[in-house]
Amino acid sequence: MVTQNEISGIVGACARDVDLQETDFDVPFKDLGIDSLSLFEVFDQIELVTGLTFNAEDLPSLNSVTSIVTFVNGRLGESS
Repeated sequence: MVTQNEISGIVGACARDVDLQETDFDVPFKDLGIDSLSLFEVFDQIELVTGLTFNAEDLPSLNSVTSIVTFVNGRLGESS
């Protein structure tokens, strides 16, 4: 299981110009000014941490910290 704080930490490390606060967990990344290149780095880091892989068709719906946490935890639950 991953938490919102873990994912926001990864997002913050990859999108260095963005300061994520807890209230930002549901805000779409584009509204926070996070570009697609930073998001690819986010997904790469999550893959390294969790061992999961993301399919191209998954990515458009993964547009906030909360959506990533829900998706990752759902996939981790499937594999256990």
